[in-house]
Amino acid sequence: MYSYTTPPQSKLADLLGGNVSRLLGDKSYDKRKAAGQEIEGAVRAALEQMTAAQEQLKDLKMRQAQLGEKHPDHQPLEDQILQVWRVVSTQERCIRDIISALHEDFLLHALPNHRKGGLIAFASVAIALERSELERFLPQLIPPLLSAFSDPEPRVRYYACEALYNLLKVSWDLSLKFLNDIFDGVCKLYGDVDHDVRAGILFVDRLLKEIFVSAVNWGGKESFLLLLVKRCRVKNPFIKLLALSWIALLDSVPDIDMLQYLHLFIESLFEMLADSNRDIRHAADACVASLLEEVREGAHDRSDVRDLAAVVQVVLKSLRNPDSFCRLTALVWLQQLLSLALQPVAAPPSPTSSHGGELREEAEKVNTPGDGETKHEHQAELERRVQQQYEKRRQWQMDMQKQLQPLFAHIVDGVLQCAADREEGETRRKEETKRTLFCLLSGTLLLGQGAPY
Repeated sequence: MYSYTTPPQSKLADLLGGNVSRLLGDKSYDKRKAAGQEIEGAVRAALEQMTAAQEQLKDLKMRQAQLGEKHPDHQPLEDQILQVWRVVSTQERCIRDIISALHEDFLLHALPNHRKGGLIAFASVAIALERSELERFLPQLIPPLLSAFSDPEPRVRYYACEALYNLLKVSWDLSLKFLNDIFDGVCKLYGDVDHDVRAGILFVDRLLKEIFVSAVNWGGKESFLLLLVKRCRVKNPFIKLLALSWIALLDSVPDIDMLQYLHLFIESLFEMLADSNRDIRHAADACVASLLEEVREGAHDRSDVRDLAAVVQVVLKSLRNPDSFCRLTALVWLQQLLSLALQPVAAPPSPTSSHGGELREEAEKVNTPGDGETKHEHQAELERRVQQQYEKRRQWQMDMQKQLQPLFAHIVDGVLQCAADREEGETRRKEETKRTLFCLLSGTLLLGQGAPY
């Protein structure tokens, strides 16, 4: 992995001088830091020239477009544009060469101090690059930093955390294109043996979460959630805790509908309820409780009945778990899911009733003085929407009942096993069993025979 031979003249020395290259690999942190500042200055200077040339290029192209191809100054402008474009290309190549030299000559060097210096310099490059120009360099910056997370030296891993943190602060949501890779890197160090490394990666994780929450319109959240599902299944307790903290975070983000993906990770959450690690059990319980509340409030409107039937299958499997708390939680879920599917939908409320919600607020606006005919039309529209909502929920229940009919025997068997459970001190479990049995018996005709209500 690392180079054990030092070339007579490194690429960085060719670009910035031998003194910078020598200081960057020095055993003194202050000297490495000073070299990093010089590199930051060099990158900033190259960026300023590149930015100025880009602005000049924009003006020249605009002027050329105004003159037209037949104008006598068109060709001289074309030559000038080519010259300025070469300046832009040269300065960008200079920055890329610096990054490449830092990677090859320092991050892959056999000596830890050289690798530390390279990581300091990487952070300096990220700081020097303005946000508007940083995006094009991220594919060259982020992978080497993440590779340094596997370094055998703890201090190098810590410097890698620090460098990534500084890069994330500058790039902010631009870094989300690499979220899955960054998260895997965080997983790698979350349970590191070194205390400083663990502390450093915690800062990275917190910043990454802050960036994630602020990126309202970012379209990669679903892909990341699928990665979380995989990480929930690992044996490492630190990664489990990390994944649970991210699931809780995603559940709090308004534009992510966790019910759509509930069937993918609910089994892992139930398994973690029986984990030997107390922190994992508590975190999983908090996630499961929050998700159950979402099911209660929004399953009719947001959950596909096939996905929810898959959740019921997981719940039935969890009723057989050796852990009593896992069985109790599964019973609570089963009772709630059966209630959603079997309890008759209440008659449509009047938009002006206390159960009208948003429709009631609109109805109150209608009751303000105004044109009588307009108020009548608006009232009729509200009543139509209430009826549609009622019919939609009723249809959802009928579809859900069809999905549960093949599971009827398994549901009865699971509940009866809980009723026969002889463990002491399970008062709440017994109460939940009674509720579930009552709910099940009240819907026996619906599930056993499939008769519509």
